[in-house]
Amino acid sequence: CTAINPYLAFETIADLMRQKLIAETDHQQAVKKFIKAAVKGVVKTMAKMGISTIQSYHGAQIFEAVGLNTEVVNKYFTWTPSRIQGVGLDVIAAEALARHRRAFPTLTVNTELDAGGQYQWRDNGEFHLFNPQTIHKLQTACRLGSEKIYREYAELVNNQAKNLCTLRGLLEFNLAEKPLPLEEVESVESIVKRFKTGAMSYG
Repeated sequence: CTAINPYLAFETIADLMRQKLIAETDHQQAVKKFIKAAVKGVVKTMAKMGISTIQSYHGAQIFEAVGLNTEVVNKYFTWTPSRIQGVGLDVIAAEALARHRRAFPTLTVNTELDAGGQYQWRDNGEFHLFNPQTIHKLQTACRLGSEKIYREYAELVNNQAKNLCTLRGLLEFNLAEKPLPLEEVESVESIVKRFKTGAMSYG
């Protein structure tokens, strides 16, 4: 997109000001701050991808679709890679309708919306690989230098990966009947000469 008009965000800011939930600034200044924060967030993400100009981002298709089937991708995100496939329009529509029904029930009841938690962990939200339990174990292991607690952390993460939380959790090793002799494997000293922590981080 070359230009975006986030009208709903602007209307939300105006509504928050009407409710006196934002009081320390005027509407024009509040909108200006929102635009600045949104632009900084997008530019920071693009910089992490190694893109230096906005123009270079246009049509670059440096992403891939996760969780959408080929039919949806070909029609709405043409030429975008989708290696693991996923749902179609029928499931997308069903999920949208389910959320709408929960937000606007036919009966007049006091309904609370789901906390969500797709990006940030919530107590009753979507399952996350890194949650308070795993983070606590990791921090404690590092603080105390405890191998035992680190092993507990590793076991939690490895078991949770099987809970369809990561792509690697869907995979299993197909072990060879006859393992390769260790002396035929490249040495650690040789491998670390090419090792890059940045590549490991993004990988």
